[in-house]
Amino acid sequence: MRSRSRASGLRSCCGPECRAPVKPNQTESNQMDGELDLRLAWRPIPKLEFAIVGQNLVQDHHAEFGALAGRQEIERSVYGKITYWW
Repeated sequence: MRSRSRASGLRSCCGPECRAPVKPNQTESNQMDGELDLRLAWRPIPKLEFAIVGQNLVQDHHAEFGALAGRQEIERSVYGKITYWW
């Protein structure tokens, strides 16, 4: 039996303290406050799965939690995964 699955997560930031620094030519009001992760998977047989995952798809980067001085930027990423269970 072949199966397909998908999973997604959408997270909205609660306020300006969660936002990434404003870039040149960008105002605070036009900066998006959400993040989207998406995973698509396919199992051609029960023991084998192919998946593609995208993280931070709404923006090209976002600030992670922490103090402003030490807070890191998390960039958009897309990767593939092959899993075999034995």
